[in-house]
Amino acid sequence: MGLLDPDSLTQKFSDVSNKIKDGQVLFSHFPWVDNVYNTPERTAEGKGFALVPFADEKITSYGQSPYGGNRVWAIGAKAIEPERIMEFLSWLYSPEGVMESNYGPKGLAWDIDESGKPFVTEFGWKALPANAEPVPAEYGGGTFKDGTNQINNTTLKLTNINPDTRETYDYNLWPSTLNHDPDPVTKSWREATGVMTAKDYFVKNNMIEVSKPFFTTETPVTVPAQLQQKIEGIGKIIKEYSWKMIFAKNDDEYNKLREQMITKSKGLGYDEAVAYEVGNAEKMVFPYR
Repeated sequence: MGLLDPDSLTQKFSDVSNKIKDGQVLFSHFPWVDNVYNTPERTAEGKGFALVPFADEKITSYGQSPYGGNRVWAIGAKAIEPERIMEFLSWLYSPEGVMESNYGPKGLAWDIDESGKPFVTEFGWKALPANAEPVPAEYGGGTFKDGTNQINNTTLKLTNINPDTRETYDYNLWPSTLNHDPDPVTKSWREATGVMTAKDYFVKNNMIEVSKPFFTTETPVTVPAQLQQKIEGIGKIIKEYSWKMIFAKNDDEYNKLREQMITKSKGLGYDEAVAYEVGNAEKMVFPYR
């Protein structure tokens, strides 16, 4: 039907971002990709990406893992001043650090009112979340987009409560934001859904679930280096062929590509790893089929 991007097998993140920025994409799974389209100019015209819930949708929280996740902060063993690095990391996790690393310095895109509550400034309405709005010289010049945090890692979830303001860190959930004069896109979405926020919609319609973490009393097994190398090699083959399978014109072509994927993967050895990865690939392919 022409709904899938034929460049999806080879394009990079920047290619996708530019397509969304130019309005060439109909649908996006990820809010951290499509936010480049929702500029103040476009939303003022009633154009923008917005949440489209579907009937069987469930928003899942995975709970807290006793062993943490695969996104970590670490200090190198040969760091010259580990104390300074630790000081910076501690700041990133502080209320001030969370706010400034996400939204810039206080007084620019956001500020605190006389009652101690956060609000988006007039500049912030033009600049957030990552627009190329010129920054005043007193804050360093350039554009707001170029000055945003480029560290590809996170600290506290923005839905946590800031102890200094008793509001969430997420500016989208501040009462001052929710009560602000909405742009036509937001206004239209609220009228269509009958709620103020996406969270309100999912709670109202019982579409939230929590997956409790499991605890085995044992630390996770570390995959041997040789096996990990094989898995990575198999992964590359499966990524390539599973994407080709999505674009297969008929069942014969689909099955042929599937056999090629399995054969090439088994050529690297470790049948159990191949079976596991192929199973994951088919779970991804079938919804598109």
